[in-house]
Amino acid sequence: MICLGASIAPLDFSVNIAFPAMTQAFSLDTQGIRWVAICYMLSYGGLMLLFGSVGDRIGHLRVFRWGLMLGAVAFLLCALAPSFPILLAGRVVQGVATALTVSCAPALVLRLFADHRRTWALSRFGAYFALAAAIAPVMGGLMTGLMGWPGVYWFRIPLILFAWFSLRYVDLPEKDEADKSQEGVNFSAWSVLSQVISQNNNFFWLNVSSFVVQWSVFTVPLLVPYFCVQQLGWSYLQCGFLLGLWASGTVAGSFLAPRFTQTIRVEIVAYLSAWITLLAVCSIAFWSQDASSALIGGSLLTCGLGLGVYQVAYADMVVAALPRSSRGVAGSLTQVTRTIGVITGAFTWLWIFAHMLPATNEAASLSPEAFMLGYRAVFLISPAIAAAFLLLSALKPGLWFKKEAGL
Repeated sequence: MICLGASIAPLDFSVNIAFPAMTQAFSLDTQGIRWVAICYMLSYGGLMLLFGSVGDRIGHLRVFRWGLMLGAVAFLLCALAPSFPILLAGRVVQGVATALTVSCAPALVLRLFADHRRTWALSRFGAYFALAAAIAPVMGGLMTGLMGWPGVYWFRIPLILFAWFSLRYVDLPEKDEADKSQEGVNFSAWSVLSQVISQNNNFFWLNVSSFVVQWSVFTVPLLVPYFCVQQLGWSYLQCGFLLGLWASGTVAGSFLAPRFTQTIRVEIVAYLSAWITLLAVCSIAFWSQDASSALIGGSLLTCGLGLGVYQVAYADMVVAALPRSSRGVAGSLTQVTRTIGVITGAFTWLWIFAHMLPATNEAASLSPEAFMLGYRAVFLISPAIAAAFLLLSALKPGLWFKKEAGL
C-alpha cells in the first residue's frame, strides 16, 4: 500500500506521452510544454525536504495520508482544466501532494524491515517505484488514445483513493518508537544536512552526482516521445511501450542492486552504474528513422538498468550517512536531487534543442532533418557533460574508491 500510494510520482511519466497531444490542444510551441513539468517539479522539489522533516516530527504515515488526499484533488483539477494556466495551477497542487507523499514513503518502508536489510528494502521500494514508471508510459499512451490528454490524470484517481482507504487498516504507528524516545533531536532538514556536510564533504559531491545523472537521463522521457511520434510515426501507445521498456530496465536494475553490493562496495557500484547509464544515453544520439529495433531497445533497456542500480546504491549511501531520526529527510533528499536534475534538464535540453533548429525558416525547423540535428546535439552534449563530472569526481579522495574515507 505504501508503494501504491508513492506511485503518485512515477506514474506521472504517463504525462510525458501526452506532451504532443497537450502541445496541440493548447496551441503551444515545443518549449512551452516544459512548464507542465516545471510547475510540478518546482513545487514538488521545493517542499520535499520540508515535508520530510515534518514527517520526522509528527509521523510519516500522517503526512503520507495528507498527500494522498490532496493528490486526488490535484488530478481532478488537472483533468478538468479548460485552459493551460489552470492546468499549470493543478500541476502545482499535484507537486505539493507528491512532496507530502513521496517524502515519507522511504521512511515508512525502512520501518518495516531490520536495519541489516536496508539495502534490500530500498531496492524493493526502488523496484516497485520503477515498475510504476514502466507501467506509466503504457498507460499514458493507452489513456491518451482513448480519452485525450486528460486521460493521464483520470486513471490515477481511483488508484490513489484505494491506497488512502487501505492505509486506514495498516497497523503502523505514526512514529518510530526508537525515534520518539530520543530527547532533544533536531529534526530540521537544513541543520541535519549542514552537520553531515561539515563532517564529510564527500556527502555533498555524492548528491551532486545524483543531480548530474538525473539531469542527463531526463533527455530520454523529454525527447524520445517526440522522436517516436514525429520521426517514426508511431502511435501514443507504441511510444508508451517503448518508454516502458526503459523503465523496465530500471525495475531490473533496482532488483539486482543488492546482489552487486554484496560483492562490491556500494560506492563503486554507484560509480560504475552511473557510467553505464550515461553511455546508454549517448547511444540514443545514433538513432534514426532506419535504426534497428535492437539498437533502440538496447539503448533504453541498458539506460534503465544502469539507472536502477545507481538509484538504489545512491539511496543506500544517503540513508547510511544520516541519523536514524532523519529518515524522512534522507528519503526526501534522494528525491530532491532527482527533481532538481529534471527541472534543470527541462530548461537546458529544450533550450539546446530549440537553438539548434534553423532560425530563418519556420518550415525548415519542422523538417525531419532539423529535428534530428537538435535531437542528436542534446543526446551527445548531455552525457558528455555528465561524464566530465564523473571523471572529476573520481579525483575526490574517499568519494568512490577509498574505503577508509568512504561514506
